[in-house]
Amino acid sequence: MKLGLTTGNVRAGTVYNLDNFGGAVPPSDSVLFPGINAANASSGWYLYGGGELIVGSNNVEEQRQFNLVDNLSVVRRAHQLKLGVDYRWLAPFVRPVGYSNFLLFYGITADNGPGSVLSGSVFQIEDGNQFPVALLSQNFSTYAQDTWKATQRLTLTYGLRWDV
Repeated sequence: MKLGLTTGNVRAGTVYNLDNFGGAVPPSDSVLFPGINAANASSGWYLYGGGELIVGSNNVEEQRQFNLVDNLSVVRRAHQLKLGVDYRWLAPFVRPVGYSNFLLFYGITADNGPGSVLSGSVFQIEDGNQFPVALLSQNFSTYAQDTWKATQRLTLTYGLRWDV
């Protein structure tokens, strides 16, 4: 008889900060996120061909898992019988920031037309709140397997598996 138990929990998140490299003076959070808690917000500016600037926090993602496996093996003459069960519980979730906005520009000068930085217009704006997403998945399975050594040169393995 063999019993196995596995648990796991992995959490990841990202925070983007501005620094004072080269003597730059980053704007305060109140300028970048007026009236919004900067610890739970993100803002990004994208320029085609020129890169991106992101400030604030990103999603926090977590994967939680529990797995229980048990099996029994019995050898009887030319047969090796295995019986087992497997239970798996998965509960991943994503906790997005409370507020985010992203501005997309085609170019810098007004010569680039609408959607350029100096034209006073933005090509695309994404703005709003996001909501947490969670999933719960449970799986139960059981199996029976027989390995039969029918002759010295022939071994057959067959079985059944049932998943819920």
